[in-house]
Amino acid sequence: MIIVPYQPHHYNCLNLRECDLSTISCIGNVGDRLKSIGLYGPAYTGIHNGVVVGIAGVMLFWRGVGEVWLVGSTHLTKCRIDFHKTVMRGLLMVVKGLGMRRLQGIISVNYPDNIKWLKRIGFKYEGTLEKYGADGSDCEMLARLF
Repeated sequence: MIIVPYQPHHYNCLNLRECDLSTISCIGNVGDRLKSIGLYGPAYTGIHNGVVVGIAGVMLFWRGVGEVWLVGSTHLTKCRIDFHKTVMRGLLMVVKGLGMRRLQGIISVNYPDNIKWLKRIGFKYEGTLEKYGADGSDCEMLARLF
């Protein structure tokens, strides 16, 4: 797997997972939002065997604090171990490079596999955000401190 800086056209290359498609359908014109996502923090694209498998990044809130985000492809299942290892390395590079002390992630309770994965990479449950999701679902707030 290779990681490259995110470019807006990468989003159009994704064959979105159901969980991402469902969330994005509630948000509206996500393509326009993703055109400028790099303005809010680092953003990267994962490519496996020439196929875009995901775009991810950190939205910076203030010095040392940010929120992780990921839009994934159905192709992630074909390279999940490589993807996991790559994210772990990349996450630590971003943390060190930006001097992060806290990263958080918010995930709908409708997607327990995504919550489990965030826990596997070291994030801990902090609480439930009731009716927070784009579709009105409850979401879990998870965070990792450095």
